[in-house]
Amino acid sequence: MQGLVGEPLMARPADLVLWRSGRDYFAAGRKVFRLSGGNYAEPPRLQVLDEDLMQRLRGRRKGRRPNWLRRDPEETRALLGDANIVRLVRLEEEAISFLQDVRREHADLPPVVSWSGGKDSTVASVLAQRAFPDERIPHVFADTTIELPSTYEFMREFRRENPAVPFLIGMPARDFFELCREIGPPSRIQRWCCTTHKAAPLTDVMRAVAGDSQVLAVTGLRRHESAGRQSYDRVSNRHKISIQLQVNPLVDWHDFDIWLWHLVHRPAMNEAYRWGLDRVGCMYCPSGGGWSDHLISSIYPAKIAAWRDLLVELFSASGVGDAESYVDSGQWRGRSTGNIGGAYLAGTRAYEIDTVPCQDDPYSVTYELTANFDLRVLSELLKPFGTVHRQIEPGFCGDFEVTGKWGAFSVHAVPRWRKVRVTFDRPATRRRLMGTIRLQLRKLQACVGCGACAALCQRGAIVSVGRNYRIREDQCTHCLECVRGLKAGCRAAHSLNVRRVGQHA
Repeated sequence: MQGLVGEPLMARPADLVLWRSGRDYFAAGRKVFRLSGGNYAEPPRLQVLDEDLMQRLRGRRKGRRPNWLRRDPEETRALLGDANIVRLVRLEEEAISFLQDVRREHADLPPVVSWSGGKDSTVASVLAQRAFPDERIPHVFADTTIELPSTYEFMREFRRENPAVPFLIGMPARDFFELCREIGPPSRIQRWCCTTHKAAPLTDVMRAVAGDSQVLAVTGLRRHESAGRQSYDRVSNRHKISIQLQVNPLVDWHDFDIWLWHLVHRPAMNEAYRWGLDRVGCMYCPSGGGWSDHLISSIYPAKIAAWRDLLVELFSASGVGDAESYVDSGQWRGRSTGNIGGAYLAGTRAYEIDTVPCQDDPYSVTYELTANFDLRVLSELLKPFGTVHRQIEPGFCGDFEVTGKWGAFSVHAVPRWRKVRVTFDRPATRRRLMGTIRLQLRKLQACVGCGACAALCQRGAIVSVGRNYRIREDQCTHCLECVRGLKAGCRAAHSLNVRRVGQHA
């Protein structure tokens, strides 16, 4: 506590004496104090709610120490276990039975455990191994490269304690800091990092397990973690990783249930929870807040200072007047487009596309781009629409004929003029595809090789992204999910979206 508020709390710290719920701290069943405020730049404020208890914690009351302050941690664990063992056993048995039922229903799908280094995935791992005792279940982990150092320490400890568990690690295609410079830092709205640094790497390792099949991915996801997860099902296909059938055995468990399980079973745990973090994840998560910022910066000041410096640099270059206050107050988390501070994010480009109907031909539309493009990549990006026949004059223009289940159209593209003219076979095709083609052209301009679209492809048809974008025609089913499944058709384009006065998208 001294590192958080600048003064020592307990004269003789003891385990399981002080308990936290949100920003409130309890001892002996009573609320002792509350912490409020706090961010990168300043510590939180301490509000004492029970002066007598506070003085006893600090050892400033004369006389014999009360029992709750002298109680051995083992006794506390035993009391908690005895009082709640019926509930805990019922929860465990129900979750294991559920996993076994799902496994029988999907016997053809190989199971994996989606392991994050947090308290919930630890429970999911143990229950999955108990549910399938005769199987060596691979654990898959997306190493974002910006995890808390304590997560990497816990991962090493977990692997030492579970040497028989296959452990597969997926790595992102791009460096996080590089992407921040290219497409702007993530925010609560522009959470591109979850797709590029988690979903895409996990897709790669899951494909290594399942090949062209799906996997049965056991997770620690719970509805009580956030408002956004309230609608999650216990078995779901609704997520960013198309190759997985997500199985959530803990979906209705409460925080109390998870902590009770840990206190009773006492597995290895990520040390970050002891600092006061509710959830562990990336060090620079835009969904955090001032409290988590302060906690993490107290433990890893150099890493947080480097992140803060980058944010200040990017927003200063984009025209924010007081970039330091903008960052320290957390306003950066609310970024929704590339328009920041009346200018644009440094290093970004305006990836809007003008759609201009042809006055002389109602079947044709001209797309006016804002950047040069590669005709070979355009040819690949047309494949999701159907079979592509192409004729390219390198350095000048390209002509393409596309025929598929969505309709037929021809394309004439001139990179140096930054124009793509599309002529549809009939009005219905024009109505059906005009917007989707524009989304794919956004990707033509904005692709940074993040792998988000590849993660959406159930068949693994997108085998390369970025400048070497390539789609296997024999694998593509022309479902268009790799286009329509992403906002703006591309995570980078969505993050860089810049609205200009008088410009139509």
